[in-house]
Amino acid sequence: MAKAKLTSKGQVTIPKEIRDYLRISENSTLKFEIDDMENESRSVILTKEVVKEKCPVCKGDGSIQNGTFACFVCAETGEVDVGTPILLYIYQLPLRKYEVAISTIQHKKRSDGQIYFLQIPEIEINSDKYPKELLDHTHDYLYMRLIKEYAPKSINNSSLFMLPADIVLEEIIHKLKTDDAKKTVTRWFRP
Repeated sequence: MAKAKLTSKGQVTIPKEIRDYLRISENSTLKFEIDDMENESRSVILTKEVVKEKCPVCKGDGSIQNGTFACFVCAETGEVDVGTPILLYIYQLPLRKYEVAISTIQHKKRSDGQIYFLQIPEIEINSDKYPKELLDHTHDYLYMRLIKEYAPKSINNSSLFMLPADIVLEEIIHKLKTDDAKKTVTRWFRP
């Protein structure tokens, strides 16, 4: 059981094992609920709030192209969880149900045999069931979330990205499939 002391300002540091278990990070929203059990001990239940937004792939419909294809990004719910780290979110998608494969690449091998880790993980999406245009759009949505999560942030303002060298930015942009995504990401780094 983890413990923490209350400061004179009414603040508590949540123990690391609890933060790790709930996958709490900076700016996570936590919910505190009073446990109304009729017993002598007073209890509060701490949970991480799930932050959802309308699925950008299906625009909240749960399906794509007038119902022709089920949206695998939101599992047909019309919402995506933006509070969960993107790699974990991808791993939790029921992709077999939709006959879609998403591979994540977090490290590569150099010509000299040395393995190195990628600053920003890469993804590949494959399916014989969905059209290439739709897979490209989905790839870009997921890769843009990876960029937001993994690209180095400014030391002075953590809501801004560090400005990479042009060649590094070109490598990032080159991995995107659609022109709209390329323009958007370029604006993130070159406002």
